Amino acid sequence: MAAAVALLVVAAVPGAAQAQDELVVRAPGLPLGISVDLTVGREEGVEVAPPAPGSLTPKSIPQTGAQPTFDDQLAQLAAAIPSFGGLFVDEKADTLFVYLTRSNARTLALVARRLRALFDIPERRTKMLKARYDWGQLKTWSDRMTTGVWSLAGVTMTDIDDRSNRLVVGVEDLRLRGALHRRLDRLSIPRDAVRIVRRPPAPEDSSLQHRHRALMSGFQISKSGGGRCTLGFIAWNPRHQKWGIVTNTHCTDTRGSLEGTRFFQHARSNTPFEGRPGTDSNEIAREVDDPAYFTGGDCPVNRRCRYSDSAFAAITSSPNPRPQFFLGYFAEADFDSPNWRGGMVEIGHEEHYPVVGRLVIKVGKTTGVTLGEVTNTCLTVNSYTNDGDTGTTMICQARADYRSDSGDSGGPVFSLSQDNGWQLAGLHWRGGGTFSPIGQVQRSGELGWLYFCTSRC
Repeated sequence: MAAAVALLVVAAVPGAAQAQDELVVRAPGLPLGISVDLTVGREEGVEVAPPAPGSLTPKSIPQTGAQPTFDDQLAQLAAAIPSFGGLFVDEKADTLFVYLTRSNARTLALVARRLRALFDIPERRTKMLKARYDWGQLKTWSDRMTTGVWSLAGVTMTDIDDRSNRLVVGVEDLRLRGALHRRLDRLSIPRDAVRIVRRPPAPEDSSLQHRHRALMSGFQISKSGGGRCTLGFIAWNPRHQKWGIVTNTHCTDTRGSLEGTRFFQHARSNTPFEGRPGTDSNEIAREVDDPAYFTGGDCPVNRRCRYSDSAFAAITSSPNPRPQFFLGYFAEADFDSPNWRGGMVEIGHEEHYPVVGRLVIKVGKTTGVTLGEVTNTCLTVNSYTNDGDTGTTMICQARADYRSDSGDSGGPVFSLSQDNGWQLAGLHWRGGGTFSPIGQVQRSGELGWLYFCTSRC
């Protein structure tokens, strides 16, 4: 960052014995009462105090017990308002569309008010669309498909299509349509309620590309087993009492398994730190949290599942010096290009589950910043590599029509709010614009609550 102005802030980190060595860089927007040393032309460090455990826990993410997915939360709304059939946003028209089976202005206003409170949807015009099916029906049929449809070879995804008030099933080959219709009949799911679309398997993306200190969201990282991904974001993990990086589980040496994957930025240097055997001067973090896959429950038959493609690696402090890092900022790369001119953007908040029609951006080490509109909010989708099916499935993922390529996996996805600025919305993990919503990443049983913002979260 040529001729950059960095801010040096030093504060104790409570509950962390080695915190006095911690270096965190925080750009403009620091809370009052912190001493600042302006230094021109070089990157400096900051130590910040993470919150007391649980003090900033998002209210909408329960910390214990079973946690509702996006579809579950809409089902709860539908239980209170049975005519509700779904929603989506048209950003260009500044309009929230709500499906209702019965036309009622009072009900429409009530649903819109509850949706805004539930998903932090900004105030905008609200219009009603006539729903053929209520959300309770769609959710019931969607749950049946978990066991009844996924056993068919060639099914690649299922979802409730928020924009059309129907279900959608993705298949590798449309010749599977006949078998699918027969299966739907046996499950008592109306054929008219299901769109069958060709959706070939999209391999995970795996391959800002230069070395950069301080560490920052959006830059290239490499793993000890080979392969390159993108640094999703930097966070304090209260369970492990460590600062670390968040990226995809499939960016570790073994997905869904804790084996201590070593991460480097931007790549291995093959230069031992101070000549010490077994070290590398570019090592930045080691994996400490990568939840195992599960079976049963929400997981389709004969599959292993998770709710997010995520893993947490603690930033290393020995033998290498602990690298400096920017907390609460992402690299402002060029549009549709990894070129980076030194800009960075503050993460103002988080959006747990972006709704259909929401505009989001993805930052990846290969394609840089790309823009798209959310098209799916809670799809169940199989995970593929270039070698084929991995045998794993991700539950309640989101999809947007932004562009990505190999190496973008692990990159952050953001939405823009008039009140909060850029909000962390998820982790990109697959071609076709598929990402794990941040609400899924922070579920109990996944990574849990993480502190990743500046002062405003």
